[in-house]
Amino acid sequence: MENEKINTSKVIVRKIRQDEIPQAIKIAMDTLTENYSYEIFYSIYNSWPEGFIVAEYEKNIVGFIASSRQSIYEARILMFSVMDVFQNMGIGSLLLKKFEEICKLNGIRAIRLEVRISNKNAIIFYEKRGFIIINLINNYYSNGEAAYIMWKMLEN
Repeated sequence: MENEKINTSKVIVRKIRQDEIPQAIKIAMDTLTENYSYEIFYSIYNSWPEGFIVAEYEKNIVGFIASSRQSIYEARILMFSVMDVFQNMGIGSLLLKKFEEICKLNGIRAIRLEVRISNKNAIIFYEKRGFIIINLINNYYSNGEAAYIMWKMLEN
């Protein structure tokens, strides 16, 4: 799969099923620098199942967004990851687009997230999709790295 392009029309973005959470955990362990307990994934799922979505390609989960509903009008992306071999193929864009649609259907008007200040690729990805940096949190991550808070207002 290395450096091959995929047909994104074959990618299905949908709500995760509870029995698929271990696949999301595996992707997170392989791609994210923070370590999260298994329990946190189930807690996120149970708190707002509509906000835990996956990208499926050829019957395999290749990426996910796990989020929470912060208030009536605000959602927060807690984890967003795509398997390394599927990055830069449009899957992240499909996930984010679907997530925004879900938010709008649920009356949510704004999305926020935190991103490592060193994660330039992610920052560029979010900025291209309408997110802006609104604040900095020092010592946000377990290694002491700071995070940017990014925010996007959704159009009606």
